[in-house]
Amino acid sequence: MSEKSNLFKQYCKIWSDKFHLDYVIYFLEKCCKEDENKIAYAILDCAACVATIYLSTEEIDKLSSAEIESIAFEEICHLLLTPITYLLNNFYNAEYIIELEHIIINKMKRSHGLCIITPTQQSNQLL
Repeated sequence: MSEKSNLFKQYCKIWSDKFHLDYVIYFLEKCCKEDENKIAYAILDCAACVATIYLSTEEIDKLSSAEIESIAFEEICHLLLTPITYLLNNFYNAEYIIELEHIIINKMKRSHGLCIITPTQQSNQLL
């Protein structure tokens, strides 16, 4: 694991502890093939309380410490919100739920003084 990957993992641990998440979190380094513009994404098995965060190490190495913390915060927020978003997906369009989830996460980022990385900025960074 690279130095910046380790930094990402440390930030995830910090935010996971602050939010009192009781999940076992595994980290896997791999290209985020589902969406080439993603630097990281998290998957949670709510029943087992196990999460996996996938990280594109090639892309994380291009980011500043502030950007890495922001992305780690976002992935932990996704884990925090997963139980609710899972239930809402039974009643609402998944794209709408994802949009609302990002609005909430960006408000949480602002309240913690973290940088906001939009999907467009993320795409541009990868070019």
